[in-house]
Amino acid sequence: MEECTVSKYTHPALECLITEYSRTGNPVKATDVARCMRERYGLTNPEHARRGLHSAVCLGYAEAKPSKPRSRHNSRLLYTPTLNGVVDAGIHLGIFTSIKLINPLTAALTTPDVTLLIRLLKPALYCKITEDLSLGEPREKLFYGAVALKALSQLKVNGLKPSHYAELMHYISEATFDLAEHIHTYVKFLDPTTWVPPLQWGTTNEGTEGDSP
Repeated sequence: MEECTVSKYTHPALECLITEYSRTGNPVKATDVARCMRERYGLTNPEHARRGLHSAVCLGYAEAKPSKPRSRHNSRLLYTPTLNGVVDAGIHLGIFTSIKLINPLTAALTTPDVTLLIRLLKPALYCKITEDLSLGEPREKLFYGAVALKALSQLKVNGLKPSHYAELMHYISEATFDLAEHIHTYVKFLDPTTWVPPLQWGTTNEGTEGDSP
């Protein structure tokens, strides 16, 4: 059985897939994702899109179907994002927007770090969106907030149009960005260079507390 892992191409491919799907309203070709990744992220190798889409499908972030399911000949795959993919893509965007603008530690974060960050932020994001909705958001934000809460709860959402997907991703990204304090607390935890070794616990500039004379 194949092991599904997030690669450094997963989220760029996923974010481009969501953008293209919302723009066209149709399942997306890998070549269109590759073009978007080249223009937006400077990733010029089409193989990067293939790898990113493959891991996105494996992780349940996207679905792939043949363009001609009944054809005897090999047909190309067409991709659509899932709601779970939109949620995690939005959190991913919010994390990196926050880090770049407030504390540029992006290089210190590995792909597993980012995957863990996304998981850790979901409870705080749920509370943040719930609080925003209780304060009375504009009508459009009420819609996306309600969808986001359902998606974070792993509940089925009916009636979403392709055009909603990119807007939902950006709504979640903005809500995640507002959690900057949480993000940077977690980033410090994930960055070993910020840790205090046990031998230095209780150490002050004047010396070590509790030392015998």
